[in-house]
Parts: sequence; C-alpha cells; structure tokens
Amino acid sequence: MDYSERREAVYADEQVRREPKGHEQQMHVAPTEYDRFRVLAVQAGRVMTHRQLLRETRGPAYEEDTSLLRVHMVALRQKLSIPPNRPGYIATEPGIGYRMREQDS
Repeated sequence: MDYSERREAVYADEQVRREPKGHEQQMHVAPTEYDRFRVLAVQAGRVMTHRQLLRETRGPAYEEDTSLLRVHMVALRQKLSIPPNRPGYIATEPGIGYRMREQDS
C-alpha cells in the first residue's frame, strides 16, 4: 500500500470516530488538532515541516502561521498527557517541524 492509499485508509477509518484514545480513555480534540495528529500518524517516523503540516491541515493560506501551530501542538500534547520535557508520541524537530515517533515492534 503506497502513501496515498495508506493515508486515505486512515482518513476514512478515522472520519467515523474523531476522538482518539489517550491512556485508554476517550478525549475530545478539536478538528484541527485531530487533523494534525492524523497527518503526523500517517507520516510516522518522517519529519513534517511546519509548512507541510499547516498546508495539510489548514490549507496553503496558513503555511506561514507557525506560531499558531506551536500553540496548537502544545495543546494537543497536553490533551495526550505528554509532559513538555518528554516528547512522547510527537517529537519536535527544532526549527523544522514535528515527527510522530514510530511504535517499537
């Protein structure tokens, strides 16, 4: 399955339930937070630049809005109960963007 097929499969599946689980309990996330999490999950292990992530989740008009992206990523990490000093699922690549860590198999 190539990238676009994988992405579409994840997107179709997740459209049914937009409330991801954190520590085995459901939580509410805003649609844009969910979209960012989904994009990072589909690209797990790969760095997504600030611009790529904004383009994928908000559209081309928002590519330069990196300060707002940072605020939203902090909020998403808080909802996932990820302490600021331990990146957990989402790693920050300073000056570049974010990367969802791949699960150890």
